[in-house]
Order: sequence, then C-alpha cells, then structure tokens
Amino acid sequence: MPAPPTPEPAEADSVLVEEEALFYSAVSYPEGYDWRSNRDDTEVGCRLLFVRGNDIILDRPAGGEESSSPEPDRHRIIGSDFYEDCNAGDETVIYRNGREIVRLKGCESINDAMMVDSSLFTLGASRQDGGFVLRKDWKILTRSTNIQPASPFYKDGEHLCFSAVSSAEGGGTQWYVVTDGDIRPVSPSGGKGRIQSMITIWGTPAMILEMDGRYYLQIKGTNVLIVQESGYKFFLPVMRSEEGYLFIDGNVYDPNTGKYQYRFWDAVFNVYSSERGFKREASLLTVERKVAVGRNFTDGSWTLIDDFEEIALPAGCRPYPPYPMLLHGDTLCLALVDGDGKALLWENGKIRSLGFNGFVDGLSYSTFTRKVSVKDRRSP
Repeated sequence: MPAPPTPEPAEADSVLVEEEALFYSAVSYPEGYDWRSNRDDTEVGCRLLFVRGNDIILDRPAGGEESSSPEPDRHRIIGSDFYEDCNAGDETVIYRNGREIVRLKGCESINDAMMVDSSLFTLGASRQDGGFVLRKDWKILTRSTNIQPASPFYKDGEHLCFSAVSSAEGGGTQWYVVTDGDIRPVSPSGGKGRIQSMITIWGTPAMILEMDGRYYLQIKGTNVLIVQESGYKFFLPVMRSEEGYLFIDGNVYDPNTGKYQYRFWDAVFNVYSSERGFKREASLLTVERKVAVGRNFTDGSWTLIDDFEEIALPAGCRPYPPYPMLLHGDTLCLALVDGDGKALLWENGKIRSLGFNGFVDGLSYSTFTRKVSVKDRRSP
C-alpha cells in the first residue's frame, strides 16, 4: 500500500519583524497638580510611563507607598528596555520593563549603565557609604568605599572606562581612571595644578587643570591654555572623546560681571563662545554634530545651540533635568515642558505634545521586534 502523501506545512499566521522607534520614559502627574513647584516631593501619587512610538509599553503607579519612584536618576532606557532601581529595606530591587529581575544587597543607586557585547555594565554607588560598585550583568567586578565616580562611562578604544576621585591626605583630591575595572591613580605632570575633569584617549590621560588662576588642557605633559582670563572660573567642564577626537565644553564665569558664558573646544581647537549671560545645562557632542541647551539669564529665555547656531526655543517652553537629548541620524530630539507643565518633544524644530502633565526623563532610538500577521505584512 503506498504511503499517504506528506501534507504541506501550514503557513505561519504571523512572523517576527524588526523595526525602529523612538522610546521615552516619563513621569505623569494628576491633571492640575503643579509638579514644577513640588518636584522634590516623592510622596505625591503619579504614574511612570514607558512609551515606544505612540504605544504605551508600561504604565504603573509611582510615588508615595509605591515601589516605583518619580526620581529621574532611578530611571534609564537601555536600547529598547526600561530599567528602574528601587530601595526595599536593605536591598536594591532592579526592574526591567516593570518586572523584577534582580535584588542587590544594600541601598545602591545606579549612576550609569552601558551595554557592551550583550553584557550590561552598571556603575552604582551606595546611598549609605558612598564609593562605587562596578557590575557586569549585576555581578560585582570592582568596588570601592572611598572613591567616588566623577564621570559617566565612556569607551576608550575597546575599553570601558570612567573617572573617579577621592579625598587626599592633607586636603585636595586624588583622581583615578578605572579601565575595565582596574583602578589607576592619575596626577598632573610635574605635580602642579588641580584636576577639574579627566578622561583617557588611547590610554593616555587628558585633563583640565586649574593652575595659577587659569585653566589648561594637559596631554602627555604638555599644557595648552584654554581659559585665558585670570580669575575666571570654569564650571561644569565636560570632556568627551569619540574615535580618538577630544571635545571640551563648560561654563566660564566672569566674576566682574557675574555672568556665565558657554564655551566649546573641538578636536582641532576651534573655539565657540556664546553670548555673555548664557549658561549651558546639558550638551551632546559628537564628531558629526555639537549640541547644547541652556538659559540666557539676561532675559530668562532658553536656547538650543546646534552646530554653533543659536535657536530660541518656543516661548514658554523649557527643558527640565535631566535634560534628555537624542541624536539619531539627522534628527535631533529634545524633551521640553510647556508653560502649563505639559510634556513635549521637540524634533528638528517641530513640537509634538504628549498630552500629559509631567516630564520626559529618558530618550532612546532603538530597534525592536514585534509579531505581524502574514496577511497584514502582504497588504500594500
């Protein structure tokens, strides 16, 4: 008797497709509540949102007795996932997309996180004792009780690094570079000057020094004067490197006028200076594009500086800490709040209202997979 014919395999009803989208995390308060005047109040009931495009992925209560907190420093988006760190007694509970994934001993705050070759590295600090804890996939690589993080993570070639600082004997500070968990002390060449900021480029320390009332960039023992005016103060100096290029920016304070001025130095020492009275609150510096946002204290307006072009933000609109900004291709996205406390997104000059009373505290543009019906996929 001949064997029955083999049936054709059934066609799948759906397939997984990979797409890209803008993700944001936000805190939404009850309508009419003035969160801008009470932002430090973590007891008021609110909601924590995680949104992909126009789809709400997570909407959970926060504040008060809830496990989730409205504090932005407890939230971060990594790729297409949303993480929270919450303290529960003597433990720190980590949530991913609203689900508990791990409990860490002690009350720890997560200062920064970076995905490297499918492993998640986190830089944390004890809320009780200070110091830092470096983890890989939540397992401790290195920790210190007396050295504090002084920079976010950055990549130096293939190495994961951050700067750190501790109090030195007799006053002053001792700086360190932490490379793949290895802690190495760093001091200015010749022992002169006070370090204000530091990174490494191809393993070589680059640092901003305050010396004799002026500010210098020091690399390989060579000092380059960057703030020439004697007696001026260089506040919030930030150093970044990309593909071996160095960028520096910060606020220079003139004690004679009481005004700030934003200044920027790029890899070949082109210098940009804003109008006096402008103070940078956040910046995003890459080889392709240099962006900063800040406030002009002369008239109170908020301004975006995009590749050295000053763009006034819409009247009544302003960013709020942590000043989320995102570059994706040619698109610049900035989180704003309007005069009524409603959340907005500014995308290449176009304003999009998000429709809730509150603020966005994180942005990411990432790929994700979703299930699509075969029928829908075939539709023109």
